[in-house]
Amino acid sequence: MVNVGDIYRSSTALEVGIWLAIAAPVTISYTSILPANEPFVVTDLSAYFGEVCCIPENYDALHDYFVDKKERDRINRAYFNRYEGYVLTISPDVIEKLCERLEVDDSNL
Repeated sequence: MVNVGDIYRSSTALEVGIWLAIAAPVTISYTSILPANEPFVVTDLSAYFGEVCCIPENYDALHDYFVDKKERDRINRAYFNRYEGYVLTISPDVIEKLCERLEVDDSNL
C-alpha cells in the first residue's frame, strides 16, 4: 500500500502527470516522463483521478526538465508572478507494480 512519506524508485522511465502550482484558481497540468532511477516521495494521497502527488528527491535539478524556464516566465507574466512549483501525479497501481520501495514512513503506523 502506498503511503504519504514513502520513497520509491522505478528502474524504468514512467509516464507521470505534472501539476503546476499557481496561486488559485489556476491549475495547469500535462504529462511527462520521470527518468528511470529517479527517487520520489509520496506527498499526498488525495490527488484527482485516483493518482497520488509525489515530489522527486532531485526536485531542483529536475525543475527545468519538467517545467523549463521559458514556460515558468510565461506563466508568471500571464498570472502575475504566482507560479509556485510543480508536483508529479502517479497512479498507486503503477507505483506498486513498477517501482521499488526504498523507504517506508512508519511514523503513521
